[in-house]
Amino acid sequence: MRLIPKREMLQIVGVKSYTTVWQWQREGTFPLGLAIGARTMWRSDEIEQWLAAQHRRKVKAPAKPQLISNPKIGLNGDKRE
Repeated sequence: MRLIPKREMLQIVGVKSYTTVWQWQREGTFPLGLAIGARTMWRSDEIEQWLAAQHRRKVKAPAKPQLISNPKIGLNGDKRE
């Protein structure tokens, strides 16, 4: 476990604004920071646990097959010169 400063915590979590993290803390869905002197720091193990508990985004639709155009190969697979 190590202590993580605000800027690094934001990068790890993938959020640009501390306001979002502050809102999550108020809602009780994000680990609270520790007051270390004049700075706020987060425990790395708590941030890792929070990340692991997040839901994975589902794929909305299956990928569509794409036709790749290659002028040297015909549609039936024969090579063109």
